[in-house]
Amino acid sequence: MYKDAIQAVVEGNSELATTIISQDDEVDNFSFLLLRLLRSITRNISLAAYVGLELIDCFDYQFVIHRLEHIADNAVNISNSVLVLYDMRKKLPAKLKDRIMEMGMEVYDLCEDAIKSFFTKDIEAANHIIEAEAELKRRLTKETLEEIKRMFKGGEEDPILMCTAWTIKGSIFRVADAGAEIAEVAINSIVGRKKRSITE
Repeated sequence: MYKDAIQAVVEGNSELATTIISQDDEVDNFSFLLLRLLRSITRNISLAAYVGLELIDCFDYQFVIHRLEHIADNAVNISNSVLVLYDMRKKLPAKLKDRIMEMGMEVYDLCEDAIKSFFTKDIEAANHIIEAEAELKRRLTKETLEEIKRMFKGGEEDPILMCTAWTIKGSIFRVADAGAEIAEVAINSIVGRKKRSITE
């Protein structure tokens, strides 16, 4: 969803944006199903053993599910901005769209790596993601701000373009935050396992 939302911005694709928005209920329903399964596992030790989870792991999975749902919500926010631009017959400048694509895909890669680190229990990768997220946001804030300033150079201010550009940027940054939070959960999970193994 998120990757498609970035693509919809770059292409100005209202049909793709509408499709993404329509998938939001499916994501919510799927998240609810997964959370119900996790609750069932916490009430049944034999079921937890069957699926290969410790009861404490269920809380980590619950958090990750919520973060993934948050990413989907921000994909919807981005898609809504695409529809605003389409309805108002406005287009973001090509250079800004290029910056959004670059920024959006870097954040996508960060989130994908965070999820991998959670499942593989790779603490080095998770630490790297947290460090990279802060630097990524700092650099992209500067670069995006420069592009938006260029967009209004010469006094041709357009509040619709300004608002949608900042809304898209804000959603992308919130997705980056979610990726870093998943990486933090991965670290906490790994450290917790090590502590439990020492005390056993």
